This record gives sequence, structure tokens and C-alpha cells, in this order.
Amino acid sequence: MEGWVCLEFTVTSDGTVAKPRVLASAPEGYFEAPALAAVRQWRYRPFREGGKSIQRPGVRVMLTFEIAE
Repeated sequence: MEGWVCLEFTVTSDGTVAKPRVLASAPEGYFEAPALAAVRQWRYRPFREGGKSIQRPGVRVMLTFEIAE
């Protein structure tokens, strides 16, 4: 089985992921929960502006899944 999930979230000023949400997925109903669980664990180097760490809303990623039979 194969599939994908497109997610959008905010990278906070400390580099954590906040407010992840599913934008689209295929097939629907299979990979959304594991994709959300994964991105909630991600850590980013914070975005910086004027020497200060800032939030970055609207970050989008696509995760692909392939399960061997």
C-alpha cells in the first residue's frame, strides 16, 4: 500500500511544531494520524529575523508512505 499526506503547520520561535493540520491525503483515512504524530515530534532550527527567533506559519510538507506487503 502506498499513500501521501500534505501537512501545514507553524514552526514556533523555539523550533517546535505547532498547529499541524492535514491539507490533503490519499488514500484518505489511512496515513493522516501517523503523519500528524510524526511532525509533532520534529524540531527545526528556529527562523530568525533581525537577530531574533520568530514563528514561521504556513510551513508545508508532504510525507509519502509505502508499506511492503
